[in-house]
Amino acid sequence: VGSSVAAIVVVPRDAMADAQSAAAPRAREAARSMPSGAESELGHASSEAEPWTAHLWKRCDGAFRRWTKRYFVLKDGVLQWARPGEVVMHSSVDFSKTRCVVSASDSAVTIQPASGKAWHRSDNHRRAGSRSAIVLAVDGAADGMCQAEALEQLARRLREHIDYGRVMRRHRAHLETVFTDLRLGFRPVQDVASAAGEHGDATCAVCCEGMFGPACCAPVIQARCGHHFHADCARPWARRRAACPLC
Repeated sequence: VGSSVAAIVVVPRDAMADAQSAAAPRAREAARSMPSGAESELGHASSEAEPWTAHLWKRCDGAFRRWTKRYFVLKDGVLQWARPGEVVMHSSVDFSKTRCVVSASDSAVTIQPASGKAWHRSDNHRRAGSRSAIVLAVDGAADGMCQAEALEQLARRLREHIDYGRVMRRHRAHLETVFTDLRLGFRPVQDVASAAGEHGDATCAVCCEGMFGPACCAPVIQARCGHHFHADCARPWARRRAACPLC
């Protein structure tokens, strides 16, 4: 209708079944490989990070510093905000993508990327890609609390969701490693020190450094094709190219 065009893609049922059957063993393997206590840690972090909403003042650091009122939603490790009365949340920060620190003063709460970090570029706010702080303030006494107590409560809730994001970030990295290993058939070489001379490719093709021998201690993996690499070299490569660096 008008200028809008809807595309309908028909996928053969056999193709869908093949894709699902191929993905199912990988999902089961990933679930079995989760570190001990990982599920309980995630559940604990989720229970601590309760959803929370509030109208807060947000500092705008443009040509002129000013404060604007915004409606904030804090849920599942994500902070979203919009102008009061708007239905769609136009701005957001995903704490699972950026390591953050929170500090509270007598007048405001500051959220900033940890030392050496920056806001993830996929975040939907003007500070994405930079280290600029997000500074929030509350109105005067509310809900029977003085301003200092309200700020401390805000900082505590933010820290809970930042901790939840930290757990999610660690689990996401683990799952990415598992699926990368499954896709390329990576398996660890157990005894690197005593494996010298057993393998033809004694030098990692990515970093050009030795992999086997008494002086080598970095983890080594073998691809399905038989080539060997440092685990920390091959996995980032495989995430980008989904192929053996040599093949």
